[in-house]
Amino acid sequence: MALGRNRSRIVTGLLALSLLSGRVPSRANTGEASERIDRLLAGRYAADAPGAAVLVARKGTVILRKGYGLADLEHRIAVAPETVFRLASVSKIFTAAAVLILAEKGRLGLDDPASRYIAEYPWKKGIPALKDLLGHTSGIHDYLDRPDNMRWVRGEYTVKELIDSFKDRDPDFAPGERMAYSNSNYILLGAILEKVTRQPLSAAVQDLVLRPLGLERTFYDEELTPIPGRAAGYEPFRTKDDALDWTRFRNARYYTMSCLYASGGYLSTVDDLYGFYRGLADGKLLGRDMFSRSLEPVRLAGGKTAGGSVGGWQIDRVDGRTVYMKGGALPGVCTWMLFLPDEDLCVILLSNRSAGEPRCGQVALEIAKLALPGQGGGTPAEIRTH
Repeated sequence: MALGRNRSRIVTGLLALSLLSGRVPSRANTGEASERIDRLLAGRYAADAPGAAVLVARKGTVILRKGYGLADLEHRIAVAPETVFRLASVSKIFTAAAVLILAEKGRLGLDDPASRYIAEYPWKKGIPALKDLLGHTSGIHDYLDRPDNMRWVRGEYTVKELIDSFKDRDPDFAPGERMAYSNSNYILLGAILEKVTRQPLSAAVQDLVLRPLGLERTFYDEELTPIPGRAAGYEPFRTKDDALDWTRFRNARYYTMSCLYASGGYLSTVDDLYGFYRGLADGKLLGRDMFSRSLEPVRLAGGKTAGGSVGGWQIDRVDGRTVYMKGGALPGVCTWMLFLPDEDLCVILLSNRSAGEPRCGQVALEIAKLALPGQGGGTPAEIRTH
């Protein structure tokens, strides 16, 4: 099923995780912010329901690192900070980072036309640059926006078949005209990574991103491969009148990872995602100039900027501070990662229940407010997850 139905591997994996070393960040003494965040999360994720793993860190110190609820309902296995979750669209941060690294190495350019790497694509309203794919200003229609989506995503696809599924559709707008989120952009970026590196996507991301940072609990999701500590995914029951009952859960509907590829096909832990953030913030993954460019708001053809960055992050504000975010949602998956560069604050929330109740993006922003110095919390404005 969607997150692997072999529950015994979860039991074995969680027992074995205590033997792993080198990936767990140091834990700060529990303070007032940690206690407030812990109360918030305990109230949102019941101990007997699908839950979440959360890591909060500020200025290099971990404020909270904890699991809530269950990773496996049938075997009553609790979520731990080491639990492995499907990332859904949070996977895009690895694809984007690999592209930015290649750009920094001079192996491609962010201003390069995509046709330089995918010549056979029928560009109908102009040719987007790679930065348009990264920042969702290409105009290419989202291939997952289809009436038969939940049937289509049960199939197995090659990269060519994924591109063929949307290449003949009319673009929604000309490149740079506006910004509109589209998973198709990252399918093309994955294909470009494979062409430039002459490797499969999984190997390219491993060599460019994961191995240099020592991220050993991040995986390209191959459903038949046993992964110790992998969470199972759950959806709420639907009542007879098609309402969602968030007090009862069922196994998540099947969603093959081959149909997500570079747009959403990774698994990881809160520890590894924090290691990825530290790699960016500390200049281990990208040089300062490229990292700064990746945070620049996308610029549209008329000179205006939009609410996303060149590196694929959604940009918003929390209490007057700029926040960069990436969220993901699938059946049985709700994930969120955000950081505030000026505060060196990072919040990671990975959940094995479908988006809805609670909304993990909203919870992550509430956590960020609680973690800021001098803050008593509050509910931020509603945001849209991708």
